[in-house]
Amino acid sequence: MKTVLYANKLENIGGMLEDMIHEQVPGMKVEVCNSIDGLSQKLRQLLNNVSVVILLVAFRDELAQLNYMSPLFENTRVVLILPDRRKDTLALGFRLKTSFVSYVDSDLQDVASVLRQILKKAKEKMQNG
Repeated sequence: MKTVLYANKLENIGGMLEDMIHEQVPGMKVEVCNSIDGLSQKLRQLLNNVSVVILLVAFRDELAQLNYMSPLFENTRVVLILPDRRKDTLALGFRLKTSFVSYVDSDLQDVASVLRQILKKAKEKMQNG
């Protein structure tokens, strides 16, 4: 299962999250993008192969930019990690039709747990045809 992790301004947290995924979700391949343009290019190239997109958002303005890319997320699960807990930020995030929402100030274990469940369901689906 291929996962794309977008972590533009939060590369340190992105690196920690990538390490956590490798440790706690074996079998999930992660490709990291550090710019919106890079994310757009990767999704256009790999559109049919990406199962999960993790968006680690540093600023509300960045979230607004990602909303313009929402057609690229249509066939993938979106895990969104928001920069704050404001209602307007959350509302903007929900426009992306996310599968799961977390926050930068959390320990991100919840993200790893969700990814394990997504991987488990994908494996079950493959086994059952």
